[in-house]
Amino acid sequence: MSHSQHLSFALVPGRNVYLEMQMLGTIVSSVAYGVVLMLSYNCLALFSVEKSPTKKMRVFLNIFVVTLLLLSTSSFIQGALITSMAIFLDSVFPSLYGGATYALPVTIWMTDSFMIHALFSGRNLVSCILRQAPHKYAFELPAMLTTIIGSAVPLFMNIPRRFPSILFVALSTGLNILITLLIVLRLSYHQNYLRSVLGNGYSSPYSRVITLTIESAALNLFIQIPYLILVGLQSVGRSAFILTLPHIPIIATLLIIYRVAQGRAETRMEPKSIPDLVKSRQPSPHSGIYFQKTSSRALISTGTEGDAVQDED
Repeated sequence: MSHSQHLSFALVPGRNVYLEMQMLGTIVSSVAYGVVLMLSYNCLALFSVEKSPTKKMRVFLNIFVVTLLLLSTSSFIQGALITSMAIFLDSVFPSLYGGATYALPVTIWMTDSFMIHALFSGRNLVSCILRQAPHKYAFELPAMLTTIIGSAVPLFMNIPRRFPSILFVALSTGLNILITLLIVLRLSYHQNYLRSVLGNGYSSPYSRVITLTIESAALNLFIQIPYLILVGLQSVGRSAFILTLPHIPIIATLLIIYRVAQGRAETRMEPKSIPDLVKSRQPSPHSGIYFQKTSSRALISTGTEGDAVQDED
């Protein structure tokens, strides 16, 4: 059988490995974009039902999720145009160096800055360590600025040499690993706090969040490490990853947001949820007997207000 009679499984007409890698990246990015659509819808639907966060926080989360969805949509459309024009029109669609989409640096800035802000917001392990700091933004803003610079340099600078490119990508990957480790430490801190105050039964939602954070980190590394290796080797296979890179940080961030919001909703639906427990056990967080100021009726708290036993004097 001659070579011309063999079946061809090429993704593009003719034989062009670079275009085949681009088409493969477009196919994978379309699947990733579908995951972004599903997670965005689930997050927005959950925010419309769950009313535990403050109004400002709900508005911020809704805007944040919609913005990530728009960035993912922009990356998908531009990536499809880059591949289509290269294959069918033999022309180059405008893009960043290496075929990256314009939304990629903004996506990295938003997702990494969101994780950094989460670490420095409220009571967490970092704020306890840096308790002597005059203000939390003295550490948060430089961290965000470092993230922006580290993300932008390898994308907006045309660096043909191998070592600087792999160095900048390695720094960006290392930053994501560090952020993930700090988030795991923060969630572990809250889990241990709840276990010491409420018992082992209340640590399960936070255990699931920790597991989800590790899974999100693995998802990021699953794309970043191969891309890092291919960039270092100057392989054409990196074009299959560059079109998928904008969607992976968005998926990882939306997974964390959705699981945290879902965990809050599940916790509120439990008989001894944390908000109801705090409300029903004032002024003491432990079970006991207290008296209302407007009557001589004693309330013996047993976990929630609905389960309280009322005794007349």
